[in-house]
Amino acid sequence: MLIHLWYHICMKIKEYIRDKKLIIKIVLVFVLTLADLLTKAYFAGYFYAGGEGIDLIGDFVQLTYVENTGAAFGSFGDFTIILTIVSALFLVAFVVLDLMYRKKHGKLYIVAYSFIVAGALGNFIDRLFLHYVRDFIRLSMFNFVCNIADILICVGVVLYAVDMLISMSKDKESDKANE
Repeated sequence: MLIHLWYHICMKIKEYIRDKKLIIKIVLVFVLTLADLLTKAYFAGYFYAGGEGIDLIGDFVQLTYVENTGAAFGSFGDFTIILTIVSALFLVAFVVLDLMYRKKHGKLYIVAYSFIVAGALGNFIDRLFLHYVRDFIRLSMFNFVCNIADILICVGVVLYAVDMLISMSKDKESDKANE
C-alpha cells in the first residue's frame, strides 16, 4: 500500500513539474517567506539594539517585539516542540494534498495557497531554529502581536475560502447545465 501511495505521489509530482503554475507558486512562496524572515530579523535586531516601539497608524498599529513560544495569540505557550511538529505535518499534508487532488486552479488559488504555505513556512523556520516565533506588529484593536507570516496565513485562508466558494458555485452551474 505504501509503495502504491509512493508511486502515485511520484506520478503526481512528475505531472506537477510540467505545470508552469508550479514555478509561480515556488517563486511566491520563496519571496513571501524571505520577506517574513527578513522583517523578523530586522525588527528583532532593532529592538535588541534598544529601539523603542514605533506608532505606524496612531495607537491602532504599532511596531514592538515579542518572542512567542506559543501559537496564535500566545496560546499553547511553551509547547514549541509540539507546534513545530504540527507545523511540519501541516506543511507536508497541504503540499501533498495539492499534488494529489489539484485540478485547474486559477490565480486566486495560487495566491491563497502561496500565502498559506509561505506563512506556515516562515513561522515553522522560526520555531525550528529559534524555538519561538518573532512577532512585531501590534494591532491594538485586537490586542495581539503578529508578524508577516501570520498575516499571510490569515489572508491566505480567506482567499482560499473565497476560491472554494467560487469553485462550488461554478460546479453547481455546470451541473445545472448538464441536466
